[in-house]
Amino acid sequence: MSRRSPGAGPPPGRRRRREGGRFIVLTGLSGAGKSQAIRALEDLGYFCVDNLPTELVPTLAELSRREGAVLPKVAIVLDIREGGFLRSFSRIWRRLKAMPGLDPRLIFLEASHDTLVRRFSETRRPHPLALDRPVVEGIRSERRQMAKIRALADQIVDTTHLTVHQLREQFQTFARTHDQAQSLIVTLLSFGFKFDCPSMRISCSTCDSCRTRTSSRRSNPRPGAIERLSRFSGSSP
Repeated sequence: MSRRSPGAGPPPGRRRRREGGRFIVLTGLSGAGKSQAIRALEDLGYFCVDNLPTELVPTLAELSRREGAVLPKVAIVLDIREGGFLRSFSRIWRRLKAMPGLDPRLIFLEASHDTLVRRFSETRRPHPLALDRPVVEGIRSERRQMAKIRALADQIVDTTHLTVHQLREQFQTFARTHDQAQSLIVTLLSFGFKFDCPSMRISCSTCDSCRTRTSSRRSNPRPGAIERLSRFSGSSP
C-alpha cells in the first residue's frame, strides 16, 4: 500500500473534483437579460458561447471537464432561437447532470410581461417567435413553451427590477468560488491643476467643474508677475 503526502494531489487516473458553478447554462425568456449576464460571466473569466446548438453542449462539457482542460470555466446561452432547443434540452440536461465531476448549473432568467414588452419596444427588435406578429404574442407563447425548462432550473433570476449593474452583481455572487476571491483594484492618480485634468481620468463626473476650477486658477496672476509682490519669498503669511 502506498501513502501519499498531503497536498500531493489526486492519485493518477482519478479526476480532481470540480467546484460547482464551473459549467453554467443560461436560458430563459427573450429580453430577460441573457446577453448582459453572459458578459458578466465573461468578465469573471468564463469561456462563453452564445446560442450554441443544443446537441453540441455535451461535447463542450467533455472538453471542459478533462484534467488540465484549457476551458476550466464555461458558460453557454441556450434559448428558443435554436430550432431543436425545446425538443432536446431535457434529454441533454439529464446527460450533463450524469457526467462525473461536471456539476452543471442551470440559470433561468425571466421578467414580467410589461417589462419584456417595454424592452422589445425600446430595442425595436422582433420577438424570435413572432417575426411577423405582435411582440406580445411571442412573449406569451415563449413563456408557455419554456415552463418545463424553467422547472429544471437551479436558480431563477427575475430581472424585472434589476439594472444592468445589479444583474452583474448577482452573477458575480453566484459564480464566485472559494478559491477565487475577487481582488480589489486601487488606482492612485496624482496630478496638478496647472497641468489641466489628466487625460486618463477614471469615471470623472466633474469634468466641466474641473475645467472651470482650472480656468479660474489660471486666470489669477502669478505672484512673481506682480511687481509689489515679487520681492517676497512666499513664506510670508
